[in-house]
Amino acid sequence: MMWKRFIVSVCFALAVHTIFGCMWIETPMDELYTFKSYNIMNKGDYSPWYSWYEETESQRADNDANVAFWHTYTKGQVDKMSIFKALYQLPHSAIDNGNNPFFAYLKKQQDEGALNYWRITKQFSEKSSDPWYYPTLKDRAALLETANSLRTASQQAAQPELRERYLLQLMRITFYLKEYTLCVQIWNDRPKTFKDADIQESFTNYYAGALLRLGEKTAAANLYGSTGEWKSLRVFPDDLGFMEELYETYPNSRAFEFFVQQFVNKYQDYRDTKQRDIFKKLANRALREQKTDDAALWQSALAHIAFLDGDVATAVATIEAASKMKGTPIVMENVRMLRLLYHAADSKAKDYDAKIVADLPWLIQKVYNLTDEERWVNCDVKCHYLNILRVITLKYLEPHYSSNGNPNMALAILNAYDEATKAPCDRDEISQNRKGAPNTYNYDYNTHLFSYLDTTSITNAQNFLAFVKSGGKTELEKTLIKMGYISESFMNELIGTKYMRISDYKNAIVYLQKVRPGFFKTQNIYKYLARNPFSEYWITNHRERKQYGSYNPAQIYEKNPSKLQFCQIMCELEQKIAESTDPEEKAQLNYAFCVGRIQSFDHLAWALTHYRQGFIYTVFDYYYDCDLHGGTDPWDYSVSLTRQVQSTYYDLQKAEKLTRNPELFARCQYLQSYILSDVSFDKKMHCKLKEGFSNTQFYRNEIRHCDRLSDYSHCGIEW
Repeated sequence: MMWKRFIVSVCFALAVHTIFGCMWIETPMDELYTFKSYNIMNKGDYSPWYSWYEETESQRADNDANVAFWHTYTKGQVDKMSIFKALYQLPHSAIDNGNNPFFAYLKKQQDEGALNYWRITKQFSEKSSDPWYYPTLKDRAALLETANSLRTASQQAAQPELRERYLLQLMRITFYLKEYTLCVQIWNDRPKTFKDADIQESFTNYYAGALLRLGEKTAAANLYGSTGEWKSLRVFPDDLGFMEELYETYPNSRAFEFFVQQFVNKYQDYRDTKQRDIFKKLANRALREQKTDDAALWQSALAHIAFLDGDVATAVATIEAASKMKGTPIVMENVRMLRLLYHAADSKAKDYDAKIVADLPWLIQKVYNLTDEERWVNCDVKCHYLNILRVITLKYLEPHYSSNGNPNMALAILNAYDEATKAPCDRDEISQNRKGAPNTYNYDYNTHLFSYLDTTSITNAQNFLAFVKSGGKTELEKTLIKMGYISESFMNELIGTKYMRISDYKNAIVYLQKVRPGFFKTQNIYKYLARNPFSEYWITNHRERKQYGSYNPAQIYEKNPSKLQFCQIMCELEQKIAESTDPEEKAQLNYAFCVGRIQSFDHLAWALTHYRQGFIYTVFDYYYDCDLHGGTDPWDYSVSLTRQVQSTYYDLQKAEKLTRNPELFARCQYLQSYILSDVSFDKKMHCKLKEGFSNTQFYRNEIRHCDRLSDYSHCGIEW
């Protein structure tokens, strides 16, 4: 039996590690960055992790700016999908074969300017698409000749938009050939303004790349900042010396949005006070000289550094000043989020609620409105809005209200947070589940709210239900209650279950009776409730799984398996035990009560009292978890389980004293050894079974079926 148990344990452990290997492991809150001044990922910039959000070809054709331009160029006479295929999928040879409607249209119009443009573009793209290809001397000569043709064509093109496209291809080829000085010349000869903003941006980025390779780093960084080409800025020196150099020449550069954020986040990871002081000097200089249109960026950076240093009061005062300064939309939005963060951390503030209500509902609603795509593409790991709301809620707000004796507010905040952070792709399924549809994954039982309610006192859970039903008194209370979701059936079922955990079945019935019909079918544990808690699953020989006496709770439970039915049976057993005057009947009823109670916490009937509990779910695990960690909180499941185990042990001893039936006595002995999983105790109880009850039918059946009983009843074996 020992080997069987060991093998099963190992297999289960492997299964658990497999499961956890596939789960999303949340980044620790102290590692989340809460300062943001630019969009980390460019629009439409996807990595393989976001592949499920990729558009179909039809959607890409509809949303592509280049396709839109050529669709307008053809006066709408060529459909977008044909243009999309011509631009991105067809080779150079397809231009003159006449099969594609787009190229056929250009030929029909005798538009040699556009056709020539695409011939050159396709030829160049086919050469440069291979990152491992390096042009030969012959290719370089041909490409230089192509560049001259592009320069001439750009001057002769009739439409400004087409002329701009010629210039862009000229810049691309020149950059590809590493003729960076020529790139500068092309830039200097460009038109002052481009009609197409996307062409202007690409043209500028090529020019910035040329300057970078010519050693003009600050000019290149400034241009990359002007176009929001943040990824390219990562190649620049990661030090304050370069920031100071950039400030000297371009004090109003948008590149500072990138560099300031990089510095602040780096300081969060590594508190280099010397570098901090240098940065603060530069920031104060920028604010003092007023040469920047983004003063709020520098001011908010100073505020966040103070916050990271633990000076919340300075952080609050500094961020309030930043909120009155000029800044980009992203910076000003982050100023508001940082202000909320600092107020949440300022737990001693007298007007705490008023400061929180000014910004918290706004941030919660912003997170709720995020699309699935936005939750992933706005940050390297997870959406910044989700990150900062998580820190504000779980690190500051909930602990603040909990420690200040206001669990209702702590729960209301968690409830609103859970509702806002549910992914839009899951909301339809959640809505259907709340209306009564069965579900294999119940989202409402996998939330921060449930985790809090599941481990708090019954009084707190009752008060929270009353609090939600009242609608709240203050503005913050009312707002949070409206933004959350609470089902009375969910709360009544949870409170009833908490009463079951302390064996108060009468009060459990009061709440379970309030649960609407069909509610349990929406839970992912519903099928487990069919397991009969009054059938002795631990007995190996299934033929021995039966009750003694006239009252058979197993048969009653089978008629309507549910938590309510279980509690009603347990109440009836308690009443019969109290009223019985026959010692034998009392012993039998006590044993049946012990079977029901211990199985409602453990083994196959666990779903009666503890939902899904992860990988620690057996009576042994909970018992030893409590024993090893010294748990004392009565609402901790391991503590309540330990108490039920102890109560069951004492009740079994009572039954032993009352009964004269050796079969029942043997069962009581066996169950005691089962629930108190200690090797020495197991040996003692099984030896006692062999010495005193080896002639019972129960022992004779089990010794043939139970390896553990067979092994442990050999009293001479040392363990």
